[in-house]
Amino acid sequence: MGFDKQRVALIYAGLGLLTLAVFGRVAGYDFTNYDDPDYVANNLVVRAGLTWQGLQWAFAAEHASNWHPVTWLSHMLDCQFFGLQAGRHHLMNVLFHTANGILLFGLLRRMTGAVWRSALVAALFLWHPAHVESVAWIAERKDVLSVFFGLLTLGAYFRYTVQAAAGRRSALWQYGFALIFFAAALLSKAMLVGLPFLFCLLDFWPLRRLPWPGWPAAESQTSAPPVRARPPTWRWLLLEKLPFGVLLVISCVMTYLAQDHGGAVNSLGLVPLSLRLTNAVVAYARYVLEAFWPVNLAIFYPMPHGWPIGVVLAAGLFLLVLTVVALTQARLRPWLLVGWFWFLETLGPVIGLVQVGTQSMADRYTYLPYVGLFIAAAWGLGELTGRFPVARRIVPIATPMVLAILLGLTAAQVHVWRTTSDLWAHALAVTQNNYEAYDNLGIEHMNAGRYAAALTNYQSALAIEPGFYMIHYHLGVLRALQKDSRAAEEEFQLALRDRPAWPPVEFRYGSLLAAQEQWAAAAEHYERGLQGAPDDAIAHQECGRVLARLGRMEAALAHLQTALRYHPDDAQARYDLALGLVMAGRKEAAITAYRAALALRPAWAVAQNDLAWLLATHAQATAEMGLEAVRLAEQAVRLEPKQTSYLGTLDAAYAAAGRFPEAVVTAEKVRDLATAGGQKDLAEAANRRLAAYRTGQAYREP
Repeated sequence: MGFDKQRVALIYAGLGLLTLAVFGRVAGYDFTNYDDPDYVANNLVVRAGLTWQGLQWAFAAEHASNWHPVTWLSHMLDCQFFGLQAGRHHLMNVLFHTANGILLFGLLRRMTGAVWRSALVAALFLWHPAHVESVAWIAERKDVLSVFFGLLTLGAYFRYTVQAAAGRRSALWQYGFALIFFAAALLSKAMLVGLPFLFCLLDFWPLRRLPWPGWPAAESQTSAPPVRARPPTWRWLLLEKLPFGVLLVISCVMTYLAQDHGGAVNSLGLVPLSLRLTNAVVAYARYVLEAFWPVNLAIFYPMPHGWPIGVVLAAGLFLLVLTVVALTQARLRPWLLVGWFWFLETLGPVIGLVQVGTQSMADRYTYLPYVGLFIAAAWGLGELTGRFPVARRIVPIATPMVLAILLGLTAAQVHVWRTTSDLWAHALAVTQNNYEAYDNLGIEHMNAGRYAAALTNYQSALAIEPGFYMIHYHLGVLRALQKDSRAAEEEFQLALRDRPAWPPVEFRYGSLLAAQEQWAAAAEHYERGLQGAPDDAIAHQECGRVLARLGRMEAALAHLQTALRYHPDDAQARYDLALGLVMAGRKEAAITAYRAALALRPAWAVAQNDLAWLLATHAQATAEMGLEAVRLAEQAVRLEPKQTSYLGTLDAAYAAAGRFPEAVVTAEKVRDLATAGGQKDLAEAANRRLAAYRTGQAYREP
């Protein structure tokens, strides 16, 4: 192994080991209360692991206001192997992040031949504090996963250009791989729609495929790929990008529909176009500054009601100057143009012109865009060391120091994610007017039963952002937990006023009304919520129960069967379906459903009792059904001996099996216990059964 190969191998090892060391502590962290429940912790489809039903759901679902099937499948695989061990889910993010840094180093090294500059870009990417959010947050698997496939796409595209330049047929295979990887990247997160534009930037530098005079000169360290005797024409360069363009259009449409359907896309009334435009300008400038001064990072940066005109003008001038410099230096310093426009373009889809969520900016959005700034910085330092002797002395010393500082800042930022409370408390400490932080701290307190502390945080959030629907929703949940139904209804109504038909509120409101036996109103809220969240299995179950109370049996059964389709291994869903089938008079189907529920949960007394009663009192009960009823009823009584009604099922089962003396004794015991307990109806029913047993007849229901 030559010196160069040894050096490269050591760089790979150093990048990987240091990254694992600084991020490894997340293995002891839990899920957060921010998106993690929707993505994994409370998502029953994902928690079931990789199933055929889950595969179908992943490609059809618009859950969490996103369409990213590959990301869902990744979470399902984690649950398949690790269950809900949050630390293992975190470690998978770390492994993807580490792989991304290694892929980035290898890609830049092969494209440019510049080993140390490529290594610096990879190190900055791996150890920048702004990237902690994408790695330490389980729900942001979509970031690390999409960039993983995105870098594989760029690698395949690079190999395609090299092999096409050499006239090899294998270039078609690499082109096909690039398309497949690009599709996987888009199916992980639609933010990667800008990859075809990155192809164009790479065509300019370092691939130098553009057919125009004044070709950017290769650097002394650059081993450029072989170039055709006739470079590709402009027409060919555009045509080869066309299939990628088709994929990105499809992805954009699907993602917009998912986010709009899920209510994540804010209307112009909520976030005016003027605020979006000014915030986009300021956010671009803030992202640049954060790249080089990464302090006071937070999981959420509130959207202000407006930016001072001076701030907007200063930010706009700052961006304009950088853009002009990049353009005017394009021939001499092509890496400057490529790096700057890499940053501008990849950040564009999430800069806020189509406003998704209520944040003004987000660290997670920098995961791929910062690579452009890092390229510009690394190659700029390389030029400085080549031109100025003093830089050759300072840069080799300063660069490791800067990387060490970044490692320390990143380790500190990883520590912020230790618990959900730490995460939001830190956000409050480093930002102003952060109503989202107060709201989520309120959730933490509420889940822990600290209702007074939760109320204080919710009130602080409302003082900053009066009328924000999310806070009213959580206040409604809190009031419901405090058994203040009227106050809960008022909060839910306020939330629905600003966010009509929002499924979480509709479902909670429906649950509140169902608890008050307002079945019709509850059904209305459930049905309206399910229009926006048709894949919510729990809501289907609850809606089915409510509709059954109203006697709308066909509709009830449809919802219960839908819930079961999403969760075929859910014993409760099968039990609920069995109850609905009994109410609909479909006893044979109900027996099958009960048996399926007990196959999933054998020692379940209520299901054993219900099935035993159905078998024992069936109009066409057979001897075998009677024996099964006895076995089930005896098990139910053993599990819950204080349930007098279960003894009533047992006497009916004895009679169905022809064991009338035991049936009489047991029914008399039921009558006596019910009379002593003031259960008049239960005692009268036992007397009616006794009359039948004493004449040698089993008790039957029509």
